Amino acid sequence: MLRRGFAIAILLLALTLPASRAAAEDAGAEARGFTDGLARAAENYAAGDTLAAAEVGDLFYRFEESGFHKLLAAKDPELYKRLEGEWLEVRRLMKGGASAADVNARVVAARDSIDRARTLTGLGGGWALFWGSFLIIFREGFEAMLIIGALAAYLRKTGNEPRVRDLYSGAGAAVVASLALWVLTKTMVSISGAAAEAIEGWTLLLASAVLFYVSYWLISKAHHAKWHAFIQRQVATAVQSGGRVAMLGVSFLVVFREGLETVLFYEALAASSGGAAGVSTLVGGLLAGAVVLAGVYGGIHYLGMRLRIGTFFAVTSAFLYWMAFKFAGDGVRELQAAGTIAETVLRGIPQSPFLQSWLGVHPFVETVVAQAILLIALAIGLGITVRRAQLGTAAESGSEREGTRRSVA
Repeated sequence: MLRRGFAIAILLLALTLPASRAAAEDAGAEARGFTDGLARAAENYAAGDTLAAAEVGDLFYRFEESGFHKLLAAKDPELYKRLEGEWLEVRRLMKGGASAADVNARVVAARDSIDRARTLTGLGGGWALFWGSFLIIFREGFEAMLIIGALAAYLRKTGNEPRVRDLYSGAGAAVVASLALWVLTKTMVSISGAAAEAIEGWTLLLASAVLFYVSYWLISKAHHAKWHAFIQRQVATAVQSGGRVAMLGVSFLVVFREGLETVLFYEALAASSGGAAGVSTLVGGLLAGAVVLAGVYGGIHYLGMRLRIGTFFAVTSAFLYWMAFKFAGDGVRELQAAGTIAETVLRGIPQSPFLQSWLGVHPFVETVVAQAILLIALAIGLGITVRRAQLGTAAESGSEREGTRRSVA
């Protein structure tokens, strides 16, 4: 199912992306429009206009829907994150009644970032297009491949090989759903910038919850006294019931959260690729990235099958929890960008691209609270797991002593 969905994705990209060339022809004009719009909003705010914050928000959503945004996010994600943070900070300052000088300083920073981003609208040749395409599929698919690879190795290691197909089915369904949603937004409905941010935010939070559930389910088994007996008695049953649903859900969500965004990035690259030859280069980069991701998957499987099962479960659960923690912070931040959740700055946490990219840590009370809830849940879960392990060990020791006493008697 996953291979079939990937093949469909390549076919649709090859057939439809050449027609989207016009989307980036005026990227430079779009960028100038955004810088001018921010300047006007700052002037209106300084003049006492109470709707200036809403104006900045609408301008940001138009940016999110633009070909300029797609090209920037595809070519330089770090610059895009910085620009997004600066732009949303302008809106937050206006909403909070900050001084015109503070607002204008942020507007200047955002306009400078836009000016730097304008240089990225040209791809600079075939190799640049190839590597841009390669990096998109690798960057967007890496997290999903790590999670799916770890879960597939878990299923195989616990004797549930048939359930790997369900895992792939969830991922393949996500690929198809991403393409279907893309086609829907192009032909039947228009999803605004705010709605798109909200969809991604809720998807991330749901994925975080499912990943946390799976990570806890695994770590709760890592201290079991007799692995082989446990696997024979319980794992197959658990995977067939609630565990199987969790595997399907997490594979769907982690692929779907990246799917639509990935298609839009490729659409933007194809729009400035220079015709059929450029699209062929783009598809070549996509295929090369997919091959490397397949190698990552194979490496996870190879290493996972050679680790001791207790160690493997502990490492896998820790990785899944890390991703749940990251998704929780990023999900709340997306909802803040959509205007669904308030923004309360938390002093002491830097606006760091590293922290945002690897841990989903943002300098806001709301994102930190969401991640703190996961930390508390982890502490409680580990406490319960350790306690159960101690009780199980004590009960087993008592049974062994009783058996020894009877045999001696």
